[in-house]
Amino acid sequence: MPQPRAHAKDLHRLLGGSTRAHHARVSACLDWLALHNIPAVPIATTGIPVPGKRGGFELKSNPRQVGISDIIGCLPPGRCNPVGQMLLIEVKTGNATRTAEQRRQQERFRAAGAYCLVVRDVLELEALL
Repeated sequence: MPQPRAHAKDLHRLLGGSTRAHHARVSACLDWLALHNIPAVPIATTGIPVPGKRGGFELKSNPRQVGISDIIGCLPPGRCNPVGQMLLIEVKTGNATRTAEQRRQQERFRAAGAYCLVVRDVLELEALL
């Protein structure tokens, strides 16, 4: 008997409303960055689906990724300095604020020279860049 398969679209339907809104905003920010030739990728920090103990799936997080921003990119040379600069973007929805671990991670990267942002929408991203 063939194994049942779950596709990304099936898993996406299981996400709560705020998680769907978050994914939509991350996607919009990535589209804006691509439109402006700023290379960037999403970082999946919500966990990866693994088979559940009682069937179905559960999300397991990677403890090394706690506090990592939602998007990592690189500002091209000339935008901020002659060699480019690492870009970290934390996307928030509703009244959400950064966790203590997210603040620590951004400060750690900022101290090493990264440009770290917290945005709620594409308009805020555009204003900050």
